[in-house]
Amino acid sequence: MNWFWSSFWPNLCSTLVGVILGVPTALWLNAQAGRTANARRETENRERLENGLRAIVAALSYNRERVKSCLATLTNNQALFDVGLDAGAWETSRDEITPVLSNPELHRRIALHFVRLATLNRLSSMYLDMVAGIASALGGVDQTRDALRLYLISISNELLNDSGALEIEIKKILIVPTRN
Repeated sequence: MNWFWSSFWPNLCSTLVGVILGVPTALWLNAQAGRTANARRETENRERLENGLRAIVAALSYNRERVKSCLATLTNNQALFDVGLDAGAWETSRDEITPVLSNPELHRRIALHFVRLATLNRLSSMYLDMVAGIASALGGVDQTRDALRLYLISISNELLNDSGALEIEIKKILIVPTRN
């Protein structure tokens, strides 16, 4: 029994010292690892957001030129064979942007803009059909064709204004420095 008590006190002291020093050290190391992981996650999220928004800005700029061309053609009472809009940029960038963008109103406006671009594309095809396709042979198509042309001009002007405003707002997000 003497051997038990002779090793009990040193073992107890070393265990207590290990617990007293080890637990706070382990907690501190865990907190440091958590902070590092959070900082890395924030950096990755910011990069994903910026990449997605840059793709959207490029599409807005490209589409603006295409819509201007469409508008000029429609103003001259002509139809385009293909508007050539990049309506898919939102589809490809949405997964990068959606989880990270903290402005739901901007998110909604971007999505709506690209839905309206797809509408312009679809209605332009319909207009072409009324100008040079089978629908042009139908009776009474003249009034519908003229109304559609005016609507296409209207939606094109709205898209031009909206794309400029969206691009400015997105560029503000892109130049905001990250928090450290």
